[in-house]
Amino acid sequence: MLGEEKGKTMNRPFASNVALITGGTADIGKAAAHLFAQEGAKVVIAGRRSDRGRQTEQELQAAGGSVLYVQTDVARPDQGTLNPALSCDESVSLTHWGAP
Repeated sequence: MLGEEKGKTMNRPFASNVALITGGTADIGKAAAHLFAQEGAKVVIAGRRSDRGRQTEQELQAAGGSVLYVQTDVARPDQGTLNPALSCDESVSLTHWGAP
């Protein structure tokens, strides 16, 4: 399970943070998403390919991470926007985790 070692919860420095990873469905972005989740962050992964995004979301959730995938292309304004409220095509917001 993410962030646990020998039955003990490790120090999780990002436990009160949300990490927004654009390009989080592959390569460096995916690795960053895994690392932030291991450190306790709630992770939002944004990417264009829903198949990769859902797979990454499921992998992190199966390992005990708190993750949300948002399909979007941040280079295309017509695809929605990612702002502090994480408003986009799917009407997803950080209230997903109880944030104001």
